[in-house]
Amino acid sequence: MSRDYAQEHRFRKSITPEAREAREKKRDAKNAVKIAAGEIAWFVGNRKLRKLGTIGFGIPAGVAKDRFNTCPSKGECAAWCFARQGFYVFPHVRAAHERNLAIVRGDLYRFVTLAVRDLTTRFRKIKTVRVHDSGDFFSAPYLKAWFLIAKACPEKRFYAYTKMFAKLAAAFAKTPPNFWIVQSFGGVDDAKVN
Repeated sequence: MSRDYAQEHRFRKSITPEAREAREKKRDAKNAVKIAAGEIAWFVGNRKLRKLGTIGFGIPAGVAKDRFNTCPSKGECAAWCFARQGFYVFPHVRAAHERNLAIVRGDLYRFVTLAVRDLTTRFRKIKTVRVHDSGDFFSAPYLKAWFLIAKACPEKRFYAYTKMFAKLAAAFAKTPPNFWIVQSFGGVDDAKVN
């Protein structure tokens, strides 16, 4: 047994369960965002989602730093949006969401290329992609970019919750078979949710 391992083992045995849990949460928060400079930030989420083989992609919830509206159909949900509290307000998470949005708004073709590359190489073993643990499909071209990614990765399941179904109905009509869309409540078009 190496000396470092023995010291770590003694340390683990000496801490309380509460301290161990706090340490694990801190480690999870630190490891939750996998980023390489100039690349897309994918969120590996909590231990439960990692065990299920799920990663997520997010952009700022509601309004970006430059006041760009990432959730055009938000309504009452803006007051209690889970993606505007907790883990999501950590500076490194906010920065990752802002960077994802900058990549998307800068060049959709580049975004599709980077996402397909990541999903077929770095995350080839991942089975499921949650689109927008934060944010929404703010435009038809952006939604279509996600559909291109899903078509390029037919072995993966994609899913997203959205309040944009009514505004982008024509685009949603072309949803690929490996992409599940869930209409969510709390937006301005709740009366149109099926």
